[in-house]
Amino acid sequence: MLFFILHLLACGVLVAAAVYRLYTRGTAPAYGFLFPYIIVAALAGMVISYMYAGELFVAWYSGAAIEIEAAKYRLSGPYAWVYISMLIAPLLPVFAIIPWVGRRPLAVALLGLLAVLPGFL
Repeated sequence: MLFFILHLLACGVLVAAAVYRLYTRGTAPAYGFLFPYIIVAALAGMVISYMYAGELFVAWYSGAAIEIEAAKYRLSGPYAWVYISMLIAPLLPVFAIIPWVGRRPLAVALLGLLAVLPGFL
């Protein structure tokens, strides 16, 4: 739960910094200004995705039929799109590390917003 709150805060600060950078044109380049926020949000997102992937690994490695069936149901059931988006969406701030994406504050803000969206579904 702590990492989810950390990721929410990191993405919120990333969005706030990107919007601040969008409305104030400073002397420093946008990529240099946003890079520390991008790194924190990306690391927090990687930890969250690692936890979800670890849950699937434990289900597979345990060999328990109920765990495997529960994992299959999560990945192919009616709410599979939510579970898969919860696996993938926290990794979106990683794409802001690419310089041509990180230089655009609007793109960084959108990535930060989309990263926390599955947490509210």
